[in-house]
Amino acid sequence: MPHQEIPWKQIYDLSLQCCKYRSTKSFSVSLLREMNRLVPFDEAVVFYLNGNLKITDYYLYNINPKWMSLYLGYYSNADRGAYGLVQRDLDNLDGVYVHQWSFEQSGEVIPDYIRPRNLVSTLGFPMRDATDRIRTIFALDRLSDAPYTDWEIETVRSIRELLKLFHRLLFTCADDEAAQLTSRTELQTLTPREMEIVNLLEQGITPANIAHILHITVPTTNRHIYNIYKKVNVNSRAELMAKIK
Repeated sequence: MPHQEIPWKQIYDLSLQCCKYRSTKSFSVSLLREMNRLVPFDEAVVFYLNGNLKITDYYLYNINPKWMSLYLGYYSNADRGAYGLVQRDLDNLDGVYVHQWSFEQSGEVIPDYIRPRNLVSTLGFPMRDATDRIRTIFALDRLSDAPYTDWEIETVRSIRELLKLFHRLLFTCADDEAAQLTSRTELQTLTPREMEIVNLLEQGITPANIAHILHITVPTTNRHIYNIYKKVNVNSRAELMAKIK
């Protein structure tokens, strides 16, 4: 099989597109969208961490929100925390890594969480802030038997290397940092269910459809939305979207 060259022209075009944004969330969502054209994946999640390595927000691509609620609420701590974002793992998490789930065994997480999601492989990588703390973690999932190839892994590694400095710079502007810390602190007060609803609202889904997706009543959904507004100190959906971008 002939050797495939790294697609530098597409990577440079990708970086120009992503570097238009000045918030970590907008940047990472753009990066997901652009990467999927070069290295296809079926599902993805981006985790946003605070300076204490706690998940304060996340963005889901093609994943049912119930799975993230189950992960954050239980499976991230199951099997003695083997599949959680704990300190010892984060200390060693650099570069690009791949999990082939068909080769993994565990007490609960694999049979009860990974298998029902039909996950076959996950390609992931972190990005750090200006003080070298991990602040964003990408996980790109495949449901097909086609493994990530060496070319795809190297392509993602090249994308990360090109954009990691820009990601650091997102945290160096004092005004931007203060705004992000304020919104992240407020988001930390949200429950996993409320975080699910925020992500669905961000995708433009109506409260009625959110209720259907989460299998709860519309009044319960509206009560959650009211509590979200109160915790994040906003009065409308538009204000909430502006605050979390």
